[in-house]
Amino acid sequence: MLYILNNYKWPGNIRELENLAIYLAELGSDIIDVGDLPANFGEALTDNKNSELSDIEVEIIKILYSKMLEKEKIGRNSLVSFLENRSFYCT
Repeated sequence: MLYILNNYKWPGNIRELENLAIYLAELGSDIIDVGDLPANFGEALTDNKNSELSDIEVEIIKILYSKMLEKEKIGRNSLVSFLENRSFYCT
């Protein structure tokens, strides 16, 4: 599953990732399967299946997911601050 998320082109950037997290949370399933992803993620299946998300990408997903559960908004600057507090640095 991580190889699909990693190889997806993310044309909608962070908003698309946030919408995906909301969509998957609404499914109410404890385990997310490849079949749960929207159809437009199919193109990522044909890419390299051995790649994984980097540590910073996983951390970003964790932060966005926690904010979504708290029903709070988070902007780019706040996201960078959260990452820096966890020893991840980006521009």
